[in-house]
Amino acid sequence: MHKLRPGVFIPVVTPFTAGNKIDFKSLERHVGNLISSRVNGIVVGGTIGEGPALRVAEKKQLIEFAVGLRRRMEKCFTIIAGTGTQKLSEAIEVAKYARAMGCEGVLAIAPNTNNQKIVEGFYRKLSKANIPILVYNIPQLSSRISPETLSRLVGRTNIVGVKDSAKDPQLLRQWKMQAPKAFVAVGEDTLIAQGISRGSADAAIPSTGNVAPRQIVSLFRQARRGGGIKKQEQVNRIISELLRTGSFRGALKEVLRARGTIRSANQRIPPKRITTYRRRQLLSRTHRR
Repeated sequence: MHKLRPGVFIPVVTPFTAGNKIDFKSLERHVGNLISSRVNGIVVGGTIGEGPALRVAEKKQLIEFAVGLRRRMEKCFTIIAGTGTQKLSEAIEVAKYARAMGCEGVLAIAPNTNNQKIVEGFYRKLSKANIPILVYNIPQLSSRISPETLSRLVGRTNIVGVKDSAKDPQLLRQWKMQAPKAFVAVGEDTLIAQGISRGSADAAIPSTGNVAPRQIVSLFRQARRGGGIKKQEQVNRIISELLRTGSFRGALKEVLRARGTIRSANQRIPPKRITTYRRRQLLSRTHRR
């Protein structure tokens, strides 16, 4: 049995210093704030954490940092490691390291192909790392993963479920129809209430949680009781402010920098420039949340 349980797992941004190295002091403050907000866990090295721009050694450092911080904090929270790569050899290396360090699972993006046989083969090979794995369905960045493919993997391999960021409510409902035992996490922040309240999903992995963890936790809890519509509308307004800048990840970092959580809003993945007007507008509406 995998150790993943229903809850909110925040895919944390990766802060960088002015010299473009991982800023672990800022990351410690950020993760500490998230855990204090009662999120159930974190994802390190994911897409929002600029995993594709991190070297394998740096991904291992993030994993070691997260596990060490959990030990020092003496808190019980789930750690999921993002492989952040479409290269099978690197994904296996990261997954094996995550298992050795004591992470509860791995989030793995698929190779960039629409051939479902290739996608399935990729995950079957990765599954041999012997750690619970969530496939990452994000067709905006890589291949689409079909519910039929997931159904052939769950229960037969160490693939335990999916993070779905396809922005498709109908698809979100199909995962458990095709693979009833799958652990499904909502990756599209605007669909949390819909996915959780209707039983389509077990968890949420929302990027917006970096700047609004309490609102996300409250939304998730209300959705588990069959509600959450008004709270979802509140979260959607925050999402709109972040999207309005034209750089979602950059906006998250700008808010965290303004709050004093991280020291720099630097990004490794070439960012879209946020205008001074949009930055002021964003911070005036979100930085105190």
